[in-house]
Amino acid sequence: MVRVRPHAALDGPELARRMRVRDCDEVWASDHQIPLEAIEVACCVSEFVRTIVIDGEIAAMFGVRAIRPEVGIIWLLTTDTVDRKPCAFWRTMKTELLRLLRVYPALANMVDARYTQAVESLRRVGFTVHPAESYGEDGLPFHFCVIRRSNANCTGASAQGGRVEDGQERQTEEAKGRYLERGARPLRVRRHAQERLEAAT
Repeated sequence: MVRVRPHAALDGPELARRMRVRDCDEVWASDHQIPLEAIEVACCVSEFVRTIVIDGEIAAMFGVRAIRPEVGIIWLLTTDTVDRKPCAFWRTMKTELLRLLRVYPALANMVDARYTQAVESLRRVGFTVHPAESYGEDGLPFHFCVIRRSNANCTGASAQGGRVEDGQERQTEEAKGRYLERGARPLRVRRHAQERLEAAT
């Protein structure tokens, strides 16, 4: 059984504990963040965050930070559950992408080129993967990946247009407050992806 629900306070620590090695490598290469820090930062800057649960196990968290009403930076962090149940996960993720594309006509981010499994999966669900380029704290090769409503079949996606559900912004503000109370460094977003997406749109 697969559920997609709003993220809860304990989801982050559980995801961090079981995060896939390549996800850990990617967030370190991008921003020199450990798993829990990467999750907290992502939740803080996002207006939309969801948790995917498969057969009672957290499989992933994903979210979107809007840089304009029609454009968003999407992120996805996964656990070992995805390795054991990839079909259920990617089928669900494709449905969720169609939902999001009803709200955001374009979604993008930078993906670690070493994470070939993720890159190929993104291609399969409809992302355009651009050639790798130097990016992140260590200057390693990352791909700019983008999916546009015009290139995806949104017909039949069981979502309504407009803003994401009420209450998500309040949850995000609460998470941001908890994060900043601990003396965290200023929040950063993957600005390179933001600049690339703005230029492309």
